[in-house]
Amino acid sequence: MLRKSGADRAIAFAGYGLLAASVFTAGITGLAGLVLAYVSRSQVSPGVRRHLNALIGMFWVAFVLFLFCLATGIAATVIEIDDLRNGSGVYLAELRFLTWSIDVSAWRLVPQVIGLVIASAALGLTGALWTIVGPLIGVIRLATTEHQGVTRNP
Repeated sequence: MLRKSGADRAIAFAGYGLLAASVFTAGITGLAGLVLAYVSRSQVSPGVRRHLNALIGMFWVAFVLFLFCLATGIAATVIEIDDLRNGSGVYLAELRFLTWSIDVSAWRLVPQVIGLVIASAALGLTGALWTIVGPLIGVIRLATTEHQGVTRNP
């Protein structure tokens, strides 16, 4: 049993690390952490089980945020392709950002595309922060709690 050896906490630490690393590995290590959490839940102490359940929840929230990010990005692309075909956008004269000015007289502006791109970026950033900050908080909580469920040799 993992709880008798004290390895249950190591499993939780590894799961948190894998989930946090998923931001940099396109979610692959997050999937490994999810599988690790699901497989190990029945073999760990109740305190560590709560951490694994939280880890599983963090993964699924991040996954849903990614799906919404992807959906809004695809919607923006489809609308932009439709605009390029039909020419329904509004032409711009100049784009100003702080002190820079760019001639964009050949560009068309489709307000829905800008909104969808902003929404997609916000969802992606929120998912990335969730995937890094959530495990970090979990690691801190796990590291600062007592070793519950570990049998010590007398």
